[in-house]
Amino acid sequence: MRKKFYVTSLASKKQLIQASQELAKKGIKSRAVLRINSERMGVIKLLAKSKKRVIITIPQSAPKQQIEKLRRVIEAIKKETKNTMIKLVPLSENNYYNAFWERDVFTRMGKRILNKSRATDLKTNSQKEKRFFGDGGRIINAGKVNGKEVLLVASSPQHASKRKLGVQKNLVNEEIEMLTKRGYLVFELPGFNYKRLGRTQGSKATNRFFEHIDVFINTIPQKKVMLVDPDYYAKHSGRITKIAQTIGFKLIKVPVEERYFYPSNFLNIGNGEIIMDKKATRTAKLLEKAGVKVYTTPSTLEGNNLMFGGVRCFVNTD
Repeated sequence: MRKKFYVTSLASKKQLIQASQELAKKGIKSRAVLRINSERMGVIKLLAKSKKRVIITIPQSAPKQQIEKLRRVIEAIKKETKNTMIKLVPLSENNYYNAFWERDVFTRMGKRILNKSRATDLKTNSQKEKRFFGDGGRIINAGKVNGKEVLLVASSPQHASKRKLGVQKNLVNEEIEMLTKRGYLVFELPGFNYKRLGRTQGSKATNRFFEHIDVFINTIPQKKVMLVDPDYYAKHSGRITKIAQTIGFKLIKVPVEERYFYPSNFLNIGNGEIIMDKKATRTAKLLEKAGVKVYTTPSTLEGNNLMFGGVRCFVNTD
């Protein structure tokens, strides 16, 4: 059966304005965050052209005019791409297919779904488990080695107060132990510093430690390729090199000048094909030389990057 691509809720106007206001309180004046929906629609169109099943969600509380406008846009995309497998589904905030960051709330692991939210109105035949590693930014599938599925997992706890830090560490250890007991070959990697203003301020931009590893490292299992952020590699080169050698992957480093586009947060759409930020042109060429088919986004993902995410973060698969 064809894999379904669940795209995060296109935000309501209210959500985008609130996000812009929150950034302004932090001294970040940028209208890029208001373009989040248009950036995501560009990716939806690429998925439609690739004949993927696309489910687009939006809060039921969004203005009716916005929902109707989106329906018209989606009908136009279906007609242009000759792909009828695209749906717009208004959902309640309790449904994990309606998260702002789709990857944050559930992870499919074979016949199981690990989820972090209530998902009260989600109908599925799969076994659901409330798990900390429902947060998909913490797990990267790296194919199989000797019949075992390989996972790269984030070993760092979430950004938390000292009081909660111990609890977070215990949760991470429990999840890693759970995956190992279920037969996965697990490699642990720490989080790293994310620069949300790196595109405009470069290395002078302030850091925030980010426990999600999928903005710094990712894999294309079908081509046995691993892509890694150059600063992340410099900090953890021994560990990353050993992992790549153990699983037989070619290691490619993002060119330094493209690191703040966070191209490692690409979306793997199968058969050695990925979708990646259009700004990372040199990275795309390196991957293409390794046999990867790279589709670049119609527009750069600056708005999404400002909110700590990219294409892999706002698209999940089920």
